[in-house]
Amino acid sequence: DEARGVVRFTASKASPLERQLYEVSYLEPGEPVALTSGEGWWNVAMARQGGAFVGTYDDDATPPRTGLFL
Repeated sequence: DEARGVVRFTASKASPLERQLYEVSYLEPGEPVALTSGEGWWNVAMARQGGAFVGTYDDDATPPRTGLFL
């Protein structure tokens, strides 16, 4: 997101058993902030403009759920 000076990426930061969507500023570097939650796996497709994304989440106790996040 060039307008806000941030980059978004998925990573397994807390545990190799989970993947979250993170955001970090490249204008004011700091720790990445998780935009998703849960102890499972996120697959994400970002919109070309703006902060919207389609995300699918699942874990051992939850079947896959897909939603639009704004």
